[in-house]
Amino acid sequence: MTEIAIIGANGQVGAELALAWAPPRTDLRVTGFTRSSFGQTLLRIAGVPCETYDLADGEALRRRFAAFDLVADFTYATGRATQAIPQFRAHAAAITGAMKPGAAYVAMSSVMAFGMAASETRVRPHRVARSAYAAVKRAGERDVARLGRTTGVRCFSFRLGQVHGVLQSVGQTLLDDLNWSDVVVAGAPDDPTIAVFVPTIARAQLACTNRATTTGVYTVVESPQWSLADLYGFYKEWKSPDARYQFVPPSHPPRLSFVRSLVAGGVDRLRGPLEAYVLARSDRAHRFAKAWHRRRVSSGAVAGSSDFAPRHDHLLGEVPGPYAEGASVPRLETGQELRLLQGRFDHLLAEHSRGRGEPDAGRSRE
Repeated sequence: MTEIAIIGANGQVGAELALAWAPPRTDLRVTGFTRSSFGQTLLRIAGVPCETYDLADGEALRRRFAAFDLVADFTYATGRATQAIPQFRAHAAAITGAMKPGAAYVAMSSVMAFGMAASETRVRPHRVARSAYAAVKRAGERDVARLGRTTGVRCFSFRLGQVHGVLQSVGQTLLDDLNWSDVVVAGAPDDPTIAVFVPTIARAQLACTNRATTTGVYTVVESPQWSLADLYGFYKEWKSPDARYQFVPPSHPPRLSFVRSLVAGGVDRLRGPLEAYVLARSDRAHRFAKAWHRRRVSSGAVAGSSDFAPRHDHLLGEVPGPYAEGASVPRLETGQELRLLQGRFDHLLAEHSRGRGEPDAGRSRE
């Protein structure tokens, strides 16, 4: 039996992954780890054992994490880059240092580690990161690779795409818009998205327990990538049969070289690289710049109008590899797995409601 630990199991992706691996599966045994017990309710309802952990207690970490064949780490260090980078470095070192040699450790990164700015709408690798987030994720990937060389643990970093699934907020927002109004989708129907569904992430994680899988940094999106038409068609068929949406061409700003973009874009274009490579070195400068930027944005803010149809902007384009093993699955199979997961989740909620003497979740909405 494969022993699996999920760190950050109370987050959206971690919780749904635990649900996918929970009983009735008998070939896996999953344990959820959180920093406190407050976020463990859903996992306990699903029959997933939950524990807390303390990075400062090295002996307790070794006693517990030495038992696992796979550790899926969804931790995201918060705060400024000056804090987030050393915070994650210490966290990853403590966990991998407690694991047995040959076990697999998978840290979650993001396709934004390719370096795009938050305002970009196309996937494009950048040598110089355009955001502090990308700089933090790249630093984490380097730390994970170094720990793999020094601990004997097989270390991976997964650059996840936009995660969809039963518990994911992006899908809930998309469905809310589709169920209540016409939706304008920025892009062509055949534009590739960066969508990835939780069952695909689960398969990619399990592939890391195979010692023939080469360690490294992997992209995790649906392969082949789902187009916008595939994605919206799936949600329409799955939960919103009356959905109406139209595709409109997105506006593409002219592509400039890095130096020319700094000159042409002014402060807004400078913000990402400055935050990633200059302000990250000084807490005082970082706080001053953040405060100045927020005052500037607030003074120029204009209230939006609610008269327009919801507009969905996606990060589009072909995502560079290498791709994680297990991501290449037919769309029909991915849809079937997601429907199975939805059924399991609905059953858990119904059983829990009956146990508390409450009406079923589906009935209460009628």
